[in-house]
Amino acid sequence: MKGRTEIPKDQRKYNNILSNYEYTRIILERIKMLNDVSYGQNPILFIDVNLLDDNKKNDLEYIANTEFKNKKLPFNVIRLHGDKYYEVWNLINDNMYVI
Repeated sequence: MKGRTEIPKDQRKYNNILSNYEYTRIILERIKMLNDVSYGQNPILFIDVNLLDDNKKNDLEYIANTEFKNKKLPFNVIRLHGDKYYEVWNLINDNMYVI
């Protein structure tokens, strides 16, 4: 990030628990991605749709939540520390979860 320094992983101040705001933002961004079928392309799914119930295959919120619960979303969470520092957390590699 411009003008800021990334805090190394071993010196992070926050924990790997997502706030409700962070979780909601991740799910909504994923739903927007799934809903965006521009250029006639199908969205990339990170779970096997064949394992879903027939009535859930078109439920974008359910798909996004399932991808999150199965730790399949390759998203990063950036947490700011004042004006100078920030932390980057990866949903998969840093084992982030919601209470």
